[in-house]
Amino acid sequence: MGWLGPRNRDVNFPRRPELLGDPRWRRLNQAQNYFGDLYRRWKVRLGTPKAITAMAHKLARILWHLFKHREAFNPEVFKKEEERMQRKKLARLHHTATALGLRFVPAQ
Repeated sequence: MGWLGPRNRDVNFPRRPELLGDPRWRRLNQAQNYFGDLYRRWKVRLGTPKAITAMAHKLARILWHLFKHREAFNPEVFKKEEERMQRKKLARLHHTATALGLRFVPAQ
């Protein structure tokens, strides 16, 4: 079989610092949609380099599904996830307001 390389995978797959300054990732950070929210959550939890990698993998899986099933991209598929995240944000805001002794009244 032969030598497969060092056991430390980071040696084989170094971080690509030139990607961190790429303006496309900055645009994703500012996007007000499902992917932007997801990237910002991952960025806080994982850090910028790992969030970029995770988002690239997520987008690759979506593209793979679209190519495999010969479907066009439909942003309405993510509408349900966006609504779920909106409910989660409102619940978190309500909980925070209650903890501070404030009353949460949604705008109409």
